[in-house]
Amino acid sequence: MGRVFLLQFDQTPENEFYVCRKCQTHIALERERKALHEDVSYSHLLFEQAINWHSLGEESNRRVGNYVAAEIYCNNCGSPLGLQFIEVPNDVVFVRAKEKDIFLHGSKLLLWDGNEIVPVPESEDEVEEDEDAHESEDEVEEDEVDEGEVDEDEDEVDGNDN
Repeated sequence: MGRVFLLQFDQTPENEFYVCRKCQTHIALERERKALHEDVSYSHLLFEQAINWHSLGEESNRRVGNYVAAEIYCNNCGSPLGLQFIEVPNDVVFVRAKEKDIFLHGSKLLLWDGNEIVPVPESEDEVEEDEDAHESEDEVEEDEVDEGEVDEDEDEVDGNDN
């Protein structure tokens, strides 16, 4: 077998993406996530595309309910990541799933949130709470900067009075 080449996303504060839980290989961009499905035990994420994965070919396709899907694996460590939909019926009830979409198991991934690698949120509510927390942190940092500027101005005024 030949050498495996892996793609990577830019690891910046503006860029959130999912990585393989086992080896932290980059898998999918958060902004390209179509949906987050909640299950009793864990979440599933739906994407039109992902990177650094492979399937075992047509012989490994299997029926999942009304769908035909292929199990997909991490290109780096071989861990199972989820499914790729091969056939999706027209009368599908499943939210926005189309042929070739990637359905990743949240339990098999971690999330680069722009600052650090964290567990994948299990619900849309957790995603919104995380966004609210980041906004609050940004507001606090801005307030601290404003207060610091006021202190410096006061020092200058005091210095001019002497």
